[in-house]
Amino acid sequence: MPDSPTLAPFYRGWGRHQRTLSGALAGLTAEQLAVRADRYRAIWRIAAHIAGNEVYYFHTIMGEGDDSLLEFVAWDEGGVDDVLPRSGTELERALTTTWALISGCLDRWTPVMLDDLFDLPRADGSSVPVSRQWIVFRVLRHDIHHGGEISLTLGGQGLPGLVF
Repeated sequence: MPDSPTLAPFYRGWGRHQRTLSGALAGLTAEQLAVRADRYRAIWRIAAHIAGNEVYYFHTIMGEGDDSLLEFVAWDEGGVDDVLPRSGTELERALTTTWALISGCLDRWTPVMLDDLFDLPRADGSSVPVSRQWIVFRVLRHDIHHGGEISLTLGGQGLPGLVF
């Protein structure tokens, strides 16, 4: 692996995580997707947030993929009740689509490209330079965190958690 021309071998487990998550969501009913853990977001909302975050960083910040992906960012915007709940099938499609974007990038990007810089907008209108490495790690960490949140919420309702 040290001589790998791309990043794909170094992130192999990420794909398994995404497939496990999207497959589990596809089989949930609307009622199960609406379950919340205490004051947190509903399962469907967390999954929509995962997809929206992936598109934000990979498409909006790094320019990968096309504008059709912005549909998933819209699912992640607004207040808790401002967006229509998404079905398991829709969430599976979103996460499968965003994983195709990410895995395509990992298949093309080389270790040298990890140092490439991108402007990350800040709330005050300025921006801060961040590396591709920072973005990839941030999105991966975000996916794992929220995948765990979904798993714990399912388990707390007596439903099978996710086995990654």
